[in-house]
Parts: sequence; C-alpha cells; structure tokens
Amino acid sequence: FAKHAPRYGVQYSIGGMGPYFLDMVTVVYAYLPAMAAGTIVVSVIFVGIAFRSVIIPLRSIVSNSLSLGFTYGLAVHVYQYGALDFLGIRNLSGDYHALPWIVPVVQFFCLIGICLDYDIFLLTRVSEYRAQGMDPRVAIRKGVVSTGGIITAAGVVMAIAFGALIFSSLMQLAVMGFALVVAVLYDTFIVRSIVNPALMSLLGRWNWWPGELSKPHYGFDEDPDLAGTASALSM
Repeated sequence: FAKHAPRYGVQYSIGGMGPYFLDMVTVVYAYLPAMAAGTIVVSVIFVGIAFRSVIIPLRSIVSNSLSLGFTYGLAVHVYQYGALDFLGIRNLSGDYHALPWIVPVVQFFCLIGICLDYDIFLLTRVSEYRAQGMDPRVAIRKGVVSTGGIITAAGVVMAIAFGALIFSSLMQLAVMGFALVVAVLYDTFIVRSIVNPALMSLLGRWNWWPGELSKPHYGFDEDPDLAGTASALSM
C-alpha cells in the first residue's frame, strides 16, 4: 500500500501509540550521528583550547570511547543475553532480550560529560605540575596521586546515586541506572586510574603538543638524573 498508493493519488494516515513511538525512534536515531559528532567536535575544540594541545583532546576521546564501548557491551550482555539471570533479579534480567531504545542515546551524552569531567580534573593537576617544570612522567604520577582520592570518592558517590535507579519499577530507568553505575565505576577505577596515566606516560611531553609545555627545554625532559632530582625535591 505504501508503495503503490501515491501513484494513484491515495492519501492515508496511521494513528495510535505504535506509529507515534515508531516516528519518535526513527527521528531520534536519524539525528543521533549528527548530534554525537557535534558533541565530540565541540568537546575536542574546548579541551584543545583549554590545554593548548591537539593530542590531549584526541586522547580523551579515545579513552571515553573505551568507557562507552565497555558500558554498551556489558549492558547488551546483561539485558539482551541474560548474563545475570542467575541472580533472579528482574531489573537485571534478560527477559526482554533487548535494550530500551532510549538508553543508548541518553547514555552517550551522559557518559561523555561524566568522563570528560573526571579527565579534565586529572589533566588540570598534571598540567599544573608540568608548568612548574617537572618531568612529564613525574607530573603524571603526582597528578594521579593528588587527584585519585577525590575522583574515587566522586565516582563512588555518583555510582550510589545512579544505583538507586536500578530498583525502579520502570525497566527503562533500571537499565539506565545499571549502565550509568557500570560506566562511572569503570571510568573511575580503570580508565582514570590506569589507562589514562599509562597513555599519558607513553606520550610524555607530546601530550601538550604544540603548546609550550611540550618543548624539550621545559623542565627536565632530557636528563633522567635531573628528573629524579626534581621528583625528590617535589616530594
């Protein structure tokens, strides 16, 4: 009917909640790539300007993608394939063998904001130490140590707050709460504590390229003995 009706000038309309939700899902997912791309581009621009670096925002997007991928994957594993069915908890079961359509959309923008927030907090402290003339790896270690407790506490508080949604009578909220808890804990204890410091240590002074902090003469980059001296003096 939809194929041949226009040829004969036949007009029709379909009403009810089914077509309404179908149109809503179609429109949201049609605009999602553009909205996601816009969010990433704006984030890259602002982070790049804030830290005067091309590498830092690109590295942030990579680490945030890791958190997103892990969260989406675990949510599918739990709610589509029933990985936690043995617990007998309805809100953690795969009874519907699918995710609510709105969850991946909301999760993307929430997680980008939360992950960037923790990342910028760590990067700010590391950049402050680097600006004092410390070797990049010394600055990274001190930055992780000085911000680790605050970021961990913030992540645990957010996980507890989001965890309340898991007990909601609405399955959509339960799934969203589960995904947010997983994302916050993974980002706090894995990405921000292990992945980001490791990547930044590998990049060294190139984290701040092409800014002033990336210059070889800035601090003690070229002399390991001086770097060790700087580390001892900064303790």
